Amino acid sequence: MSLWAEVRFGANYVPSRGWYDGFWNGDGFEALRGDLSALADLGCDHIRVQLVWPWFHPEPGRISPTHARRLVRLLDEAEALGLGVWPCLFTGWLSGFAFEPPFVRRETFFSALARPFQEEYLDAVARLVRGHAALEGIDLGNEMNVVWSAEPSAGDAWLAWAVGELRGRLPGVPVVCGIDHNPLFRPEAFSARGIAESTGVGIVHAYSFWSGAQQRYPRDHPLVRRLGAYLARLFRSLAGEPRLPVWLQEFGQSASCWDADDIPNLMEETVRAGVAEGVARFTWWASHDAPEGRGFHPFELDLGLLDLSNRPKASGLRFRSLVGELAGRPVGVPDAAPEPPQTRPEAVWEWLERQASDDPIPIH
Repeated sequence: MSLWAEVRFGANYVPSRGWYDGFWNGDGFEALRGDLSALADLGCDHIRVQLVWPWFHPEPGRISPTHARRLVRLLDEAEALGLGVWPCLFTGWLSGFAFEPPFVRRETFFSALARPFQEEYLDAVARLVRGHAALEGIDLGNEMNVVWSAEPSAGDAWLAWAVGELRGRLPGVPVVCGIDHNPLFRPEAFSARGIAESTGVGIVHAYSFWSGAQQRYPRDHPLVRRLGAYLARLFRSLAGEPRLPVWLQEFGQSASCWDADDIPNLMEETVRAGVAEGVARFTWWASHDAPEGRGFHPFELDLGLLDLSNRPKASGLRFRSLVGELAGRPVGVPDAAPEPPQTRPEAVWEWLERQASDDPIPIH
């Protein structure tokens, strides 16, 4: 059965002890088993994990043996709990911070100058994960368009190259490209059509805060409360593929800018609208809260389904309820997509407003 044929739920893994630097570089890794066990108890069947590129690949010709061992152990622990794993390679951008290897200049990322280093890294990761039962797929990177910019023609060409390199090393393993919302609103690094052609999957990151939706509209507006579903429709429209599988790969909300008591309701409305629009997979950001005193934007601190002691929060309890009701349902994708807008922010928002008004997405 296709990975995208049934509704599935997971979490973007943010380690409970020491965030990602403590996890990959320090003693935070020892919390791994407890973290993953708590996520499995919530009903997650997959996790998305950030491999921070300069930590794994600190210099040309060298892959960190410590990080390599930890990645394999993560896969082993996930397998024991029945969790599929999606490693993100070129990270890149993570919770408001940019991580870049010193030997690849930012402006050369999408050029042939960077490809020998990129190929070295993806080859090493492919060797580590090849054949592992917990490996469900590969994400090329987390919101790469935020750090590395290019015209979409160059980004799409790079994407086709990178997907080809991975498929040659990992036959049959799905590859996706985890963009944020911006390439759907303006020409930025990748196009929806290019992503669909190379990977066969649409990716949506839907934050009413970061997208500006909750600053534009009242809090009960469908483009705030059902943003993920409307962005899925937008992605399919821009790609020209109405039946394209779509993964709502990141969504979340923070009490720093929203009523905390309403966050579980917002999660539920987002999910139910997504199911109605034929979204296949829902992956909340984040598994755990982030530690204070580390320079994170306030929005990043309280996004977890779980607190730092692995106790379910109200959002985690609602998530578990939704999994129990909706996981495993057949995905019903649309037969047609509306004509796409021009990729200019105001034109896209106007298009989304028309969709919400003229062809609203219901929830059941």
